[in-house]
Amino acid sequence: MNCLIYLRVSTKEQAQTNETEGYSIAAQRKACTKHVQEKGWTIIDEYTDRGESARSAHRPQLQDMLKRVKEDKSINAVVVHKIDRLARNLKTMLRLRQPCRKQTAVWFQLLKISKIQPLENY
Repeated sequence: MNCLIYLRVSTKEQAQTNETEGYSIAAQRKACTKHVQEKGWTIIDEYTDRGESARSAHRPQLQDMLKRVKEDKSINAVVVHKIDRLARNLKTMLRLRQPCRKQTAVWFQLLKISKIQPLENY
C-alpha cells in the first residue's frame, strides 16, 4: 500500500525542536514511520506544515497533499499521528476527507500515542 505522511506543529518553536517524544515533527515522523513499516506499506512522500494552526485548512503543505491525493491514483492512504494534526474538529476533518473519498480509495489512518485507531472506528 502506498501512503503519504502528514505532519504538523502549531508554532515555529515546535518546528525547530528535534525531540523524538511528544508532538514534535521528529516524534510524529518516528511514530508514523514505525506504523507504516509495521503494516508493510510504502511511504511515497511526506508533507509537513511547520508553525501552522489546524483551525484553518489553508495550510500550504496540507493543500499540496490533498491535491496530490486527488490526482495520484497510486496513493492508498494518508497517515497522521493524531487527528488534531489534521483538523481541530471532526467536522473539518470530514470535510477535508470528503473529496479524497470521491476521487480515490484514500483514507486517513489515525495514530494515537498508545493505540492505533482507524478513522472508521470514530
